[in-house]
Amino acid sequence: MISRNKFFNRMLILVATTLVIATSTSPLNMESTFAENKVITLSNKSTPDITANNLSFGVISDTHVGPRKHNEIDRLTKVFKFFNKNKADALAVVGDLTDGGQKEEYNTWKSILKANKGNLKLVASMGNHEGNSASLFTDTTGEKPNANYIINGYHFITLSPGLGNFNEDTGRGKIQGGDNYAYVANWLKNQLKAAVNEDPKKPIFVFFHHPLQYTTYVSNERHGRGLSTGKDSTFKSVFSGYPQVVTFFGHTHAPNNNPTSIWQDGGFTAINTSTLSYAGLESGMVGGKVEPKDCQDVAQAMSVEVKGSKISIHNYDLLSDKDIAQTWQFDVSSPKSFIYTKARSKDAQAPIFEDTNSISVNNVNLTEATLKFNQASEPYNKINDIVECYKYDLINQKTGRVIKSFKNWSEYYIDPMPQFITQKITGLTPGTEYIVKIYAIDAFNKISDSYLSITFNTEKLIKSPKLSNSNDKKTL
Repeated sequence: MISRNKFFNRMLILVATTLVIATSTSPLNMESTFAENKVITLSNKSTPDITANNLSFGVISDTHVGPRKHNEIDRLTKVFKFFNKNKADALAVVGDLTDGGQKEEYNTWKSILKANKGNLKLVASMGNHEGNSASLFTDTTGEKPNANYIINGYHFITLSPGLGNFNEDTGRGKIQGGDNYAYVANWLKNQLKAAVNEDPKKPIFVFFHHPLQYTTYVSNERHGRGLSTGKDSTFKSVFSGYPQVVTFFGHTHAPNNNPTSIWQDGGFTAINTSTLSYAGLESGMVGGKVEPKDCQDVAQAMSVEVKGSKISIHNYDLLSDKDIAQTWQFDVSSPKSFIYTKARSKDAQAPIFEDTNSISVNNVNLTEATLKFNQASEPYNKINDIVECYKYDLINQKTGRVIKSFKNWSEYYIDPMPQFITQKITGLTPGTEYIVKIYAIDAFNKISDSYLSITFNTEKLIKSPKLSNSNDKKTL
């Protein structure tokens, strides 16, 4: 005899299975009416385990593929092979698939997809580099610019920037492109409300290209519009009040070696997605660019594992084939337990220089000098803090005045992280004695108490003697 509880559980499974079958047209592309919103259900499994709802998927961004961009082609191909090998259910791409939304670029992307897709379900959104190319985007990916998919029982919502009235049938605005998502905000609210009504403990994954301003690393500088306003205590978003939401966005090209690439201060989770093309970091460094000199040496992806309401995210370096030392775990059903907030700064510790004598100066000439020193290190901490950059103070020995102060990155985004930093200083005055002091700064802007220091002299400018002109007349 079957107990009442067992009988009830079996009936729940039977009813749920019957509903899925009744609303499906095929096991791989099912459309159903979900709270008056069109939802596409995708599954790798012919009979999904609706009690476990386990899920594994990859996330990438800013692939910038084109027919002559060989690095990007190789890296995207590697991504598909990597996640197929690891038996992921899906791969999400959060915009800037192409460099300029051109047909030949989409054709290159499509050929990579066709040759390497395997069993992965593709989920994609458009970025600013795609421009108003929604038809080409859909032809290449099979996706609408804005859509709500269900994969193994979890909602995957994609958003693309654009303007004009939103057409739910086509998933488009009047035009696509730019950085504004306001045109699709009301549709998004309906999707979120319906998904929570379905299961308030289950994560809802939302993918779009531009960051929410004042959330993750460098989002204060490069971000989108239409989904959030304000900062810190005044921050408000479409996602506020939905701890189930986990957003993934790209655009910045920022590496995920930085612990501030994840943010939960708003009561939901916002996550930066790195690039397959070239790295971009914060402004304010020497040289005035956001791309470091070795920006082409960065290509990263994320692997997301989901079980019920619990999420584990691993960041992966595709060039070194190693995990990045940033693994993030949280439970969306327990927002009070969110740890990736500004409170982490209390646990951050300023970097230290283990050997303050490990500095040398070379190649000194009239106006330049090259410094070389051992990297600082981070004391043991619970938040995966890093040495993010260095501050250089150049002091005139005679006057004691700081004549130049600048910052530059620690190259923390390279794996393995270089043991030494080499920094060229330019614009010096000939025949001058200088003192250089170097401080290390962590991801939460804490500056080292100790510093490196060295003194050097630039070469003196030697004036050539003036040669007399033999034609000059002599005075008697």
